[in-house]
Formats: sequence, C-alpha cells, structure tokens
Amino acid sequence: MDATPTATARINKFNGTNFHTWKFKMQMVLEERELWEVTSGEVKLEHCTTTADQATFKRKSRKALAIICLAMEDSQLPLWELCDGCALGKQTRVSYMKSSPNRAKQVLEVVHSDVCGPMQTPTFGGKRYFVTFIDDKSHFCVVYLLRNKSEVAAKFAEFVAFAETQTGKRVKTLRSDNGGEYTSGAMAKFCADRDIVQKFTPPYTPQLNGVAERMNRTLVECARCMLEHAGLPKTYWGEAVMTATFLRNRCPTRAISHDKSPHQVWTGKKPLLANLKVFGCHAYVHVPKAKRTKFDARSVRCRFLGYSEHEKAYRFEELESSRVLVSRDAQFMEDIFDSGRRDYHQREVVVIQDEETTDQDSSQSDEDDNEEEEEEEAARDEDFGPGNKRHPRTQSLEEVTEVPSAKRYASQSRHQTLDEMSAAAQESQDFEA
Repeated sequence: MDATPTATARINKFNGTNFHTWKFKMQMVLEERELWEVTSGEVKLEHCTTTADQATFKRKSRKALAIICLAMEDSQLPLWELCDGCALGKQTRVSYMKSSPNRAKQVLEVVHSDVCGPMQTPTFGGKRYFVTFIDDKSHFCVVYLLRNKSEVAAKFAEFVAFAETQTGKRVKTLRSDNGGEYTSGAMAKFCADRDIVQKFTPPYTPQLNGVAERMNRTLVECARCMLEHAGLPKTYWGEAVMTATFLRNRCPTRAISHDKSPHQVWTGKKPLLANLKVFGCHAYVHVPKAKRTKFDARSVRCRFLGYSEHEKAYRFEELESSRVLVSRDAQFMEDIFDSGRRDYHQREVVVIQDEETTDQDSSQSDEDDNEEEEEEEAARDEDFGPGNKRHPRTQSLEEVTEVPSAKRYASQSRHQTLDEMSAAAQESQDFEA
C-alpha cells in the first residue's frame, strides 16, 4: 500500500524533526513489511470514543514508532507485536553472528569436530569418511580417515592423548553437531571420565559449528585441486586430504593472525617449509644397501603421496608394485607427474649379442670388405681406359711396397689367435725387406 499524507503526518508527529532525515529509509521498511495499516485512514485519537478503540490506536501508533526506531537502528525501544499472518507467511531464520565473542583463551580449551562423508569412491584402504578435530585457539587441525562413523569415539580418544601430550594442556570442551557418532554411549562415557564438556548444535544449524564445517570445505577443495593437478584418480583422496591438512597447519590464517600459522601457535615454533614438495610428483627413492644386491638398481621409481605422520620422512607409492614406502632419502622431479598415463616398462632394450651372432656379423663384415676391394679395383681399371687395361697379375711398385691398411688388417685378424697375428706380421716384414 502506498503512503498517504495522513500517515506521513502521523509518523512525523511521533518522530519529530528526525523524520526528514530517515524518511526514505522508513518508507522502505514500512512498505517491505506491509504494515501501513497501523497508521492508515483518517482515524485520530479524539475520534476514538470507546476505551477499546483508544487502546487500539495507541497500540498501532507504538508499532509505527517501533518501525521508525528500527530504521534508525535504535534497538533500545520495544518492537511491535507479532502478526500471526506475517509470521506464518514470512518467517525467516535468525541471522548468525560472523564470529563468536567467546573465543578460547588457551590451547585445547575448546575443540571443534565434524565428520565429512561418505565419499562415493573409497580409498585403497576402504576409507569413506574423515573426521576433523580443530583447536579453537590455534586452529590446529588433526584429521583421521574412517571406514565407519562408529570409529569417531576411538579417534577422539586418540586425539585427546596426542594433543594433551604435545601441549601439556587438557581438553575441556568438545563442540560438535547432534550426530549419533557424538551422542553415542562410548563418546559420552569417555567425555564423562575425562571431565570433557560436550556442547551440541541444534538440529539443522551447521552454522553454529562453522569452524569445523569451514575446515571441511577448505580441506576438500585443497585435496580436489591437488588431485586434478597431479592427474590422479579419486581413490587417492585420502592421501590428498592428509597432505592438505599438513599444509593448512603451516599456512598463516586470518582466524588467529596474519603472520602466524596454526602450527606455530600450537607448538610455539615456526614450521620448517624447506621440505615441502608437490603432491603426486615423480620421485626416486633410495633402496637401502641391505635390501639390494651388487648390481641391483640403487633407487626405485615412486609417486610422492605426502608426509609421514609418525616419522620424519615422506610417503611414496612404488610405481611397479604399488607398495607404500616411507623414506627420507629421495630425489624429486616436481614438474613430472606419473598418473598412470606413462608406462615406464616400455623403454629401450639393449640386446647383448652372443658368440654365434658375433661370428656371423664378423663373416658378414669380411664379405662386405671383399666386395669393397673388388669395386675399388674395378674403378682403378676404368681409370686406365679400355686400351690401357692392366693385366690382372700386373702390379705397380707402389702397390707392391704398400703396407696393408689398418681397416683391412683388422678385418683379416678379427678371428686370429695371437700367434697367428705375430706370424703374419713377421711375414709382412720379411716381404718388405
């Protein structure tokens, strides 16, 4: 309904001189909520004869004043009464705060958790889920791969033991959704024994568990990008998620500081970034001396899968056997990715010839040399001309005194013994003398 002069005058009367400043904003609010009926018509207070009419007029006037106060962002004044029709037809969800004012003051004071899955493609180990545990103070994240959601309680106990040992603090609060994996008897008993307070979000309100939900999105996006970049199938999503978690803990985040990483807040030490490698790249992993013979290859071709959780080393997949290797002795080729499109078995083969093959090749070489000699002799005969053709037995002085060439000598002596070669050399010297 459009605004009327009478309604505008009434609102002006309630709000005074500030009305002209907020006129446009107030009209937009009133039109959006369709509540012009509270001041519509020509009814005035002096026209209300009964006590009920006067009360109704005052109530509607208070509604108009409340709308004006909302437009002026004055939350101290009372709101209008709820309209049943508007509540049924226009009810929306209550807005959420961008950040919680009650942030944790120390590490492990509050831990956020959520389960992501199931994934359509399982890992090589049959895992379809992963669960995250995020510290509210440092935003340090720990991820575990799961086959079923029922493993969450056991993984949380493992996380508590790890976190309390690393930091020297105690886990005080676990914040999660109302999923059965968090409300199970095993989880409740463990938290009760360790004096850990469980806080659940209401149903269908993942926004109240935003830290864990946002972490899931960050890890999945990072893992998806790494798989696409390396050209690997989806079965490697578990390795990609674990690597994404390792990298995420060592990158600065605005949630805590612009120049500090979760790893630094969690441990008090700056992370070492010199050992970071490109996920899925080709690598050569050294084979220990105890596991190879004298002439075995000293390395194997592998694919880089990430960083070991319990050792100060890398994780690799051997290309030929698909075994997972943990080693620190490796050379990386970070611009080459072995995604299964390249077959390393199709390489050039060098065949070592046996003795029979060598003898056949030698005799063939002798025949080729004889043919070359005959062609050279025929060419010399042609140079003399038809009338000057030499007698086959006639030789010039130069030809008689010529020493056999090294090539011819080598071809003749290829299969001779050492004594035969010495005798042939002696005969040549006697002939020259």
